[in-house]
Amino acid sequence: KKLSIFMIESIAAIHTTKNKNMLLDIIQIPDPDKNQMIVKNTSSAICGSQFINLSRTPKIPELLGHESVGIVVKIGKNIRNFKVGDEVYLSWVPSISSKKTNYLEYSEVFWKKKSIKSVIYTWSEYSLVHKQFVHKKNKKINNIYSSVLGCAGITGFGIVQKYKKNIKGKKICLIGFGGIGSFIVDACIYFGALSVDVIEKNIQKKK
Repeated sequence: KKLSIFMIESIAAIHTTKNKNMLLDIIQIPDPDKNQMIVKNTSSAICGSQFINLSRTPKIPELLGHESVGIVVKIGKNIRNFKVGDEVYLSWVPSISSKKTNYLEYSEVFWKKKSIKSVIYTWSEYSLVHKQFVHKKNKKINNIYSSVLGCAGITGFGIVQKYKKNIKGKKICLIGFGGIGSFIVDACIYFGALSVDVIEKNIQKKK
């Protein structure tokens, strides 16, 4: 690809070497292909799994983050259910799944004229992602607080939903109360738990 096709320059956090600080630098984002979108991120959450990424040296420079809230700024020609200006969630959990669509579709951006292929990244001004990682957002929901829904929300609420038949009318004890834990508590209440007790030794989390 030639530099002439680049459409957007974006600040992004780039991870290159384990146990070292990330770099904050400019990446070049090309026009989306027929099944991609460019989203301007307004807020992004930090997931614990990102610290696993930072603890190792990637084979190629790595863009991090997999849950955010943003605004669609450009769409590919095959996209029908989104339009420019839509408020959306970006999440590593696909919004669509079929035999025609492979999970973990990569997008390609450039840093220092070299290619970086990434599935999803949100620690950036803009993100180029496949449509399967984009979900519509209700405009009434707070952007900053709801950026965690793309991972912590889905993980916490989803695990309780899977076992909801065993929740109703029961007393639940939860060990640990981080971001995922708070959604587990909400889900237990939603699915009819009699009570939810939490065991947490971190005083800061208790607040």
